[in-house]
Amino acid sequence: MALPRVQYGSTVLNPGYAQEDPRIQRQEEKRERETQKEYTRRTAMRNNRIRKSVMMTILFMAVASFITIYRGGMIYSMQNQYVSMQSETKTLNKENEDLRAQLIKASSINDIVAKSQAMALVSVSQDSVIRVDLSKNNFKSEEAVTAKASLPQKILAYLNLQIFN
Repeated sequence: MALPRVQYGSTVLNPGYAQEDPRIQRQEEKRERETQKEYTRRTAMRNNRIRKSVMMTILFMAVASFITIYRGGMIYSMQNQYVSMQSETKTLNKENEDLRAQLIKASSINDIVAKSQAMALVSVSQDSVIRVDLSKNNFKSEEAVTAKASLPQKILAYLNLQIFN
């Protein structure tokens, strides 16, 4: 804001001061308003940049937090699957060991003999063997097999002979 022009010196002889030209005063007021508008515009732009950077920071933090939580959930579920697979593997290994033990137990000769006697199975002897001489032709010769005609086929054959003769 511009100060009014003051006349320096003795005021006794000339009491009063000179007034400014109204045109100059309006120009200075106009410049002052423009300066105030420019200051307000710059302040608003600076505030907008600050708001924008704060919003971008908040958005970045939200996205990073979401990704971290989502990935943590995926890792937790994969770890859960891994633990369940390990327990299934241990169970299957135990079952395999049990089956191997049962197989070894079942394949012992003494056990097989005891079960066959309990079922009253007969052991093979030389008397029950059947001998076959494969040097001779033990099979019958093949005869041509003719299919017998059915009643409708016989009738059609008869009619064909009658029609075409």
